[in-house]
Amino acid sequence: MQSNLSPLNNINLTTLYSNMGFANSANKNCQEAISCFKIVLDLQSTYLLPNDPNIIRTCNNIGTIYRQLDDYDAALETFTQVTEIERKSLPMNSFEYTKTLNNIGFIYCHKEKLTNALHNFEKALEIQLTFTNIQPEEIAVTYNNIASIYLRQNKYDLTFVNAKKILKHCPRVHKLLEGNTIFGFKRLIGRKFDDATVQADMKHWPFKIINDNGKPKIQVEYKNQIKLFTPEELSSMILANMKDIAEIYLGKNISKAIITVPAYFNYSERQNVKQ
Repeated sequence: MQSNLSPLNNINLTTLYSNMGFANSANKNCQEAISCFKIVLDLQSTYLLPNDPNIIRTCNNIGTIYRQLDDYDAALETFTQVTEIERKSLPMNSFEYTKTLNNIGFIYCHKEKLTNALHNFEKALEIQLTFTNIQPEEIAVTYNNIASIYLRQNKYDLTFVNAKKILKHCPRVHKLLEGNTIFGFKRLIGRKFDDATVQADMKHWPFKIINDNGKPKIQVEYKNQIKLFTPEELSSMILANMKDIAEIYLGKNISKAIITVPAYFNYSERQNVKQ
């Protein structure tokens, strides 16, 4: 779309179509939102330089919506174009550039290209660590992205290392997790307290694992009381909550479900999940 209007009118049209794009995106009208943002891009090209930050933002909007549509090829193409613009217009240690790198990392995750995803997340982190005024949560999110890749690669030591760095860089997250927020406990299912894997994992968790007659139990504060739960009990609570959410969403009762376990679970772990 080439506009013959004056730059001022083009700016006004840009604002109008931007607002329409955001409104359509909020209402899940993704294709309409993309069309609006592409018109914005055409209008901006008539009065802005090709490397203007406003053009970067519009491209990011388009890429984000492609990602919401699960059109990962189009999203990756768009975000890659953004990096080309950013290389010409922004310093390579800019916050906007790290956001684009994280977006590309997410796309590669969905495409199961974990090595590529990790490369982009680590590059974003390297830049973020040079900032003096960045919000700690931003760094925590990138560490979490990296940890999630290592988890999917079954590199548990590196997963724990990066998860602990989240706590170091984000005190608010540390306070939230400290002692009473539990995670990763499926690794306790079907195991004894003195199992070498349990002993190794305990060194990395912020919550307490108690030896109850040879069985590992997780200590938490529940309804102002100290409680001990087995990993199977906690898994059951999560499944019950998921059932409630699904029934509310579907508007009917659910009596059957398929529950899978990781391929590396041994016989004891599988049996404990069944029970």
